[in-house]
Amino acid sequence: MTKLRLEVEEDYPFKVIGICCADEGYRFCGNVNRALEIDLGYHGEIEADNRSGRSHHAIWRHHDSTKWTLDVVWNRTAEGAMIPVFKHFDYLLRVESHSGNPTESLLIALRNMSSVASCFQVDPVPKPAQYYLDFD
Repeated sequence: MTKLRLEVEEDYPFKVIGICCADEGYRFCGNVNRALEIDLGYHGEIEADNRSGRSHHAIWRHHDSTKWTLDVVWNRTAEGAMIPVFKHFDYLLRVESHSGNPTESLLIALRNMSSVASCFQVDPVPKPAQYYLDFD
């Protein structure tokens, strides 16, 4: 008997940056606003079901129709991580570019922030990451 495995690669319209930072959400977003000269504002909340139960995670958004849409998701809260695979990241920055690829310049700007311990581009493919991060 021959078994075949179908692998489908999805190309997501967004990139994800994982960020380690001990600041509370509003303070972190205020620092990002100053560093990038943008206007992140509270956008809402998302619920996630994980092993420890249900957790709630705040989302802040900046939308510029000519450049990008940035969403900051508070990944690791006292209730647990929204995406257990990314539990070592406090925040996830979802970047949907409308022109070009700003990921490298964002990484440089974020790494220059004094409150950010580290940040890396991550692959949103592990489940349930793509489910939780594919929102509007």
